[in-house]
Formats: sequence, structure tokens, C-alpha cells
Amino acid sequence: MSNQWGRNHQPRTGGSSGFLLPVFLCLIIAGGGVYLWFARQTMQAEIAAVNAENIGLTTTIGTITAEKDKLAKDLKAFRENSGDWAGELEKEFADLKLNEVPKLNRLLDKRDADISALEKQMADLRVNAAKAADESAATISAISSDLETARQAVDAREKQVRDLDAEMQGLAGDLAAAQDTVRKRTAERDSARAALVAQAQEADAKLAAAKAENGNTQDATMQALQSALEAERGKVTDLQTKLAAADKARQDDADAAAGLPNAGSDADRGAAANTEPAQDGRVVKQRPESEVETALRLTPGLGGLDADDIEGLRQKLVSGGCVTDALESVFERVPVIVMRNLMRDLKSDC
Repeated sequence: MSNQWGRNHQPRTGGSSGFLLPVFLCLIIAGGGVYLWFARQTMQAEIAAVNAENIGLTTTIGTITAEKDKLAKDLKAFRENSGDWAGELEKEFADLKLNEVPKLNRLLDKRDADISALEKQMADLRVNAAKAADESAATISAISSDLETARQAVDAREKQVRDLDAEMQGLAGDLAAAQDTVRKRTAERDSARAALVAQAQEADAKLAAAKAENGNTQDATMQALQSALEAERGKVTDLQTKLAAADKARQDDADAAAGLPNAGSDADRGAAANTEPAQDGRVVKQRPESEVETALRLTPGLGGLDADDIEGLRQKLVSGGCVTDALESVFERVPVIVMRNLMRDLKSDC
């Protein structure tokens, strides 16, 4: 190496160029291959599109061919039927000429007659319009005269209205004075009404107080009478008990003096048959039914009782029951007058 460098001091340049050339050629070949591949793909797509287009054209050609055949058949049928159609047209034309044309002529004649009638009516209308114009002119003249008369009447009415306005203004002052008077009278009436209402309320209050006081007085009186009645009833019971004890002692003494057992006479035994001992120890004596019925019939205040209550009251009184007890069984609150009358009529002490 040293000898070589010693003989030739110029550097070598051919080695690097020899390496780049194959690389460049490879790149060109690779690029050409890629280009050919893409070109092949593009050509295949174009070939597929051309094939599809050929298929569509083939289908279209088949459709057109079928339509051409159909049109050829239709043209042939038309040529074959044109003779028949021409005969039918001639027949229809002859029928129209024979039937429809006379109808049209008759219609035209009728139209001409209608036009003539309308022209006559138009002439009559023109004459009538001229007459109506003359009558309208006369009517307008009469209306104008009436309008002038109405204007004069309106002027007279306006004058009357002005006079009435003046009178109304005068009456307005009188009305204001009358309204003041009415307001004063209304105020006086309201004051009087308020005073009357106050007096009425005061009278109602006094009446309510009097009723309450009277009711309280009656209740107190009833309670006092009831208490006194109970006290008297107790006294009578005690007296009856003492009397019965005294009678029994006297009878026992008489029996002992006669040497007989405790037995009374026939009259005493008959009287004892209608006598029963009461639950409170007093002697209860039955009452005659006729006496009880008479007392019930003559006593006022029993009309509010029904038949069952009257019968129960009668049985209790006949059996010798106390009048107050019998009345308490049929009355929620015993009437004092009824109790007094029954005790008097039945000679009852209770």
C-alpha cells in the first residue's frame, strides 16, 4: 500500500461511481415494476368497465330489438286493420250526417228564435226603461218637495229642542235642590231607622232577659214544689206507718182482752181484702175503677198520652198506687196541675 501511494498520489474515483450505477438501475427497475403494476391495475379496471358497458349495450340492443319486433307486429296489425277502421269511420260519418246534422240544424233554428225573442224583450225593456225614467224624475221631484218640507219641520223641531234645553236647565237647578232635600230626608230616615233598630234590639234583650228570669223562676218554683211534695210524702208515709202500728197495737189489745187470737171481725177482714202493704211499708188501698176512669176523663192535660200510657196509668191508680209515681211512669216531667187534680179527685195524699 505504501508503495502504491508512493507511486501515484492521485485518489481513486471510479469505485463509488461503479457502486451507484447498479443501485440507480435497481431503483429504475423497481419504479418501472411499480408503474407497470399500477398501470395493469388501472387497465384491469378499465377492461372491467368496458366489459360491463358491453354487457349493458348487449342488454339494450336486445331490448331495442324486442321493441322493434313489437313495433313491426303493431305496424302489420295496423295495416291489416286500417281497412276496417276506414269503413267504420265512413259509417260513423254517414250516421252523423243522417242524425246529428238535423239535430244541429234544429238547435240553430231554436237559437235564432230565442235571439229574436230576446231582441223583442230588449225593445220592450227599453220602452219600459224610458217610462221608468220619467216616473223616477217625477218621484225625485216629489221627494225633493217632501225633503224641503221635512227640513222646515226639522228646523221647527230644533227650535223646540232649544226651548226644551232651556227648560231643562231650569229644571236641573230645581232637581239639584230636590236631591239635596232627598239626601237630607234620607239621612234623617237612616238616623230614625238606626234609633228604631237600637230600641228593638234593646227590647229584644229585655224580653230575652225576662224570659230567662221567668224560666229560672218557674224552674226554681217547680223544684221547690217537688221538694215540698217529697217532704210531705215522707211525712204522710211516717204518719201512715205510725197509724198502722197504732191500729195493730189496738187490735192486739182487743184480741188479748177477749181471749182470741189475732183476728179481726168480718168487716175488718173484708176491708183488709182490698188493702195491700206497699213496698215502703205503708198500707195501699185499691181504688174503684169507675172513680179512677172518671177522674182521668175529667182531668185536663192527659190528651198528649197514647192509649197504652192511659191504660198503664189507670191500672196503677186502680191498684192503689201513688198518684205522683203513676204520673212519673208516663210523663218525663210531671205536670203540677194534673197531679193536683188527680190527688184531689182520688183523695190521695201522695
